[in-house]
Amino acid sequence: MLLRLALVTLLFLLSNTSRAQKNTLHLWVDTLIIDETQNDVILNVKFRLDVKRPPVKFYGYVAEIDFGPAGYVQVVGNNGVIFQNTGSRHIPDPIPTVTTSWVRVVALGDESQRVDTNYTSLFKLRLSTANLPEGERALFIWDYIQLVEDSGIDSVVYGQGYVERRKFVPEPVFDTVRIAIPSHFAQSDSTFDLPVVFDSISGSKVKHFALSFDFDSSLVRLDDVIKASDILDTLERDIQPTHGDVFMRVAGDGVIQGADTLFYLRFTAKHRTDTLCTMLQQVGFLPINDDVKVDATVISLGEICVQGKAEGPKEVVEVPESLRDLRISPNPASELVTVMLPEARGRFEIAVFDVAGRLVHTAAGIGKIEWRPGANARGTYHIVIRAESGSLQRQVIIR
Repeated sequence: MLLRLALVTLLFLLSNTSRAQKNTLHLWVDTLIIDETQNDVILNVKFRLDVKRPPVKFYGYVAEIDFGPAGYVQVVGNNGVIFQNTGSRHIPDPIPTVTTSWVRVVALGDESQRVDTNYTSLFKLRLSTANLPEGERALFIWDYIQLVEDSGIDSVVYGQGYVERRKFVPEPVFDTVRIAIPSHFAQSDSTFDLPVVFDSISGSKVKHFALSFDFDSSLVRLDDVIKASDILDTLERDIQPTHGDVFMRVAGDGVIQGADTLFYLRFTAKHRTDTLCTMLQQVGFLPINDDVKVDATVISLGEICVQGKAEGPKEVVEVPESLRDLRISPNPASELVTVMLPEARGRFEIAVFDVAGRLVHTAAGIGKIEWRPGANARGTYHIVIRAESGSLQRQVIIR
């Protein structure tokens, strides 16, 4: 009983050792996805050796590959060296034998050129795919490979590939559009043209596009949109009481260059007795042609300021003694407003109101008081300054 158990164990160990020492040749064929315009392609036949028990005498073979459906592809030649060893000695190029649905490749060398390491390409074939319909595949399947006698290779693992013709849709061109609308200072009741400047369009593929914007209808009235560049083929406008839409198309093969003024927005400043500033709001740019995508739009906007006209005689306001040296700087301002009064005048306080009469800020101090309006505080404000002997009102513009 013990002898039988020992014999079974020995056979099991020998079997495992035999399996572990197998030399395996792995063969596969490239998969190719080609453009619908391609005809000739290179098929790369590859191999890998798992050598567990050297030496391996892999220096000659006869290989066959089936491909189908028949007539989709044809082998029109050999391309490239089969493989080479570290001594740069080449096994002769394979000799292909071609039928309508398979190819036989024969390569013979001598024992001094046997492969002792792994290489990628076994051989390459040039194929014509002119008859391969779009969306169809031609499969490449290993039929067999016959190696030289006593090659030392115990098993072969086959893999397959295919070539497929597809229609490739080109990726859209991505552009960056920069639009600049400068500042303008107008008198009440005056008409002015505000230029819309396309500072740059990287890629220059934008051909048909729309620009939309809102404006403060209490301050200005949009009268017209006027074409300023011959590069525009068409310019259509949709003018509403509070907003405008402009649709444009570039003429022919025209390209928008940097700093091109494409059109003007003609505004009329409404009559005012004070001075107010605003900006165009909700400015949007939309390319309409399908072959372009804008991944970034940079819009630089300036202020539109309307200077009011005084009605009737100007009221003489007496400045209190304690506020006669008052200074407000800068005005107009953007980030910081400083109200200054000599310390000898004593303590004073300020109250800031917007044009609707809402109180937005209060502060008190000696010498100076600072007010930071914030990023979204553009407009006109009234500052009331109070001191011991009275009060005074001043106007400040925040840009």
